[in-house]
Amino acid sequence: MKPTARNLLGLLSLAAVLALVLLDVEDGGGPGPLSPPHARLDELAGARGCEECHGAGGESLATACSSCHEAIGDELASGRGLHGRLEDAAACGACHGEHHGDALALVDARAFIAAGFASQESYDHTGLEFGLSGVHDDLACSACHEQADARFADGPRFLGASQACASCHESPHPSDLASSCTDCHDQASPFAEAASFEHASSFALSGVHAGLDCAACHEAGQASDWERAAVASLAGVAPRTRACSACHDSPHGPGLLAAESDCARCHGTTLAAFAEPDPEPSRTLHEALGMALEGAHASLACASCHESAAPFEQRYPGREASSCVACHADPHGGQFLTADGTPTGCADCHGTDAFVPSTFDRARHGLLALPLEGAHSAASCADCHLAPADGAPVAFAGLESACEGCHADPHGGLFAALANGVAAAGPSCAACHGSTSTFREVLEFDHAATGHPLTGAHLATSCESCHAPGADRRLGPVAALFPGDPERCATCHQDPHADAFEGRAADPSDCAACHGTESFGAVQGFEHALTGFALRGAHEAAACESCHGVGGAGGRRLGKVEDHFPGDASSCATCHTDPHGGLFDRPELARATTVLGTGCARCHDESGFAGVGEAFDHGAWTGWALEGAHAEASCAGCHEPLEAPDLLGRRSATARGTDCADCHEDPHLGQFAPSPGEATDCRRCHDTSAFRVVEFDHATMTRFPLDTTHADLACSACHQPWPTRSGREVVRYRPLGRTCGDCHDAGGGDR
Repeated sequence: MKPTARNLLGLLSLAAVLALVLLDVEDGGGPGPLSPPHARLDELAGARGCEECHGAGGESLATACSSCHEAIGDELASGRGLHGRLEDAAACGACHGEHHGDALALVDARAFIAAGFASQESYDHTGLEFGLSGVHDDLACSACHEQADARFADGPRFLGASQACASCHESPHPSDLASSCTDCHDQASPFAEAASFEHASSFALSGVHAGLDCAACHEAGQASDWERAAVASLAGVAPRTRACSACHDSPHGPGLLAAESDCARCHGTTLAAFAEPDPEPSRTLHEALGMALEGAHASLACASCHESAAPFEQRYPGREASSCVACHADPHGGQFLTADGTPTGCADCHGTDAFVPSTFDRARHGLLALPLEGAHSAASCADCHLAPADGAPVAFAGLESACEGCHADPHGGLFAALANGVAAAGPSCAACHGSTSTFREVLEFDHAATGHPLTGAHLATSCESCHAPGADRRLGPVAALFPGDPERCATCHQDPHADAFEGRAADPSDCAACHGTESFGAVQGFEHALTGFALRGAHEAAACESCHGVGGAGGRRLGKVEDHFPGDASSCATCHTDPHGGLFDRPELARATTVLGTGCARCHDESGFAGVGEAFDHGAWTGWALEGAHAEASCAGCHEPLEAPDLLGRRSATARGTDCADCHEDPHLGQFAPSPGEATDCRRCHDTSAFRVVEFDHATMTRFPLDTTHADLACSACHQPWPTRSGREVVRYRPLGRTCGDCHDAGGGDR
């Protein structure tokens, strides 16, 4: 049927409507403009943005919303918070309207009404862990949630607020107090009242203390003390109880208050009891004060120590039980003074029954520097402890405990210079002699006392090997046979290396640098750097035999390197075959030097031949510079790793070539080849940064210049996938028709 003008007008109108619909979808219009927070997101623009919010493939709106609003999704999943407790929490649109642009807010009074609350202000944190009470109940939402009243919030509106008191309130307490504010304070009472705090039971507020205000005992300057005490009490830790003397002056001398709770032993917590102390303390109370009346003190009258005519402070000054010098003179003339110069320690040697005899016995003498053993056990005190002069006290403190303090040295001071070296064994005499036998019997001699300890083979050597018998002694000095420093091996032993290390070691004669005293054949602690060739990297892990071989002239366990690898040991080529076959020894490269060195070291270090240093310039050394995407490619991308090193030790194969076709498959299947069978020159249109087209002129590089109609078309409008005989599809570029009829039919449609 031939189309009429009316039919054509209808078709044109329908096409215009469809075009507007498609344009509207592409522009992201949908049922209405997005709200400002969503409109700012690029991923929500256009038709594809619908799926981001409304879900795709059966995904629900709530699930799609939760993918962006993760905190809300957590509430829905756990059933906690405002959203988690709603009956129909998955219906996001019931509370939050969208597609109204900026005409309607996403969160407003309508949203709270839909959630079951009369208004936003009436929401009382139902279901949350922070209930509103007291002063918090009267606050506006914006007092804690800054964006609560924002029309379109920039970030979380209500979520993310901290429930810690310190997040809103500055603490007046010291920073190191970690207790919770609610342990002492609540939301309904003034902060200063600390309505929830209870005083520690270790200092109960009873008697006169019960009616006192906190400030009466805890002054402003003492705030940190009582605050820490409060925290300790809440944590179940008994705080240190204050002594009475911290608040009250004592009428007694300082000795009576040796313990912090002394006042309570005689006085109560009421003023009446404190004002009437017992005028005649009992002997039991006397013991409680630290001075028990025992021995000779038990029969004394009070007036013997407390003069009745003296004032109260002088009559009862207070004394410690060990302060004998308060009443008794010191018979030792100050030999046992303390650090502050007062005599002490009477009770350590004397009892309260009588001064003589002393309670200091031989067993307690053993705790001193000189225990009474052997011949000393038969000596009396007076044999060692004498008065230095007539009328002077007997000497006890400061006596010499070393043997030479009482005995003459039969060795004439021979070992006196070595006394400091045997301090662990005691006095010099005790290093060889004991106190339980005669002096001539040597109990245990430690050769270390001579300054030369015997270890290894020296320990098995007879004494006469080093000490020749003398005329007046059994063993003579070492210097008689081996003059020189006995600490140097060369003093007694010849150098079996014939000065091979002369000039290379700080002390070539110091055999201990490589050998121990157990056996000369056992090498220990050898530093290869002494040979002039330090071992690093892979060389350090190589077996000694790989360079030195086994055996050699003179019965050596290892041979010399030059016997197996003659030449300069500092050159890699002396020991290693060039795996590159001289490729990098070309005249223009042979003398090249990098920051690593010359030769093999230009690219490799001693850690392993496989590692190529950063100084390797691929363009300068191979003639093929790495540019664009090639610069980011790994070495293995072009040099295929071998399963095992080849005969030259190479672990990677050579590159397949430098043409694109050597490594990359032609995606055009030869459409742009100069002639059949030849390789395509990819660089005519592409560079190495990516396969994208960087330079293509349709007018000069093809036989079909693009006019104004065709210039705005996408390439894919004319060049479409085309099946091949092998079953693959390839985008067809040539040959293509160049006449209108090749692509368009007479009715205006496409072929």
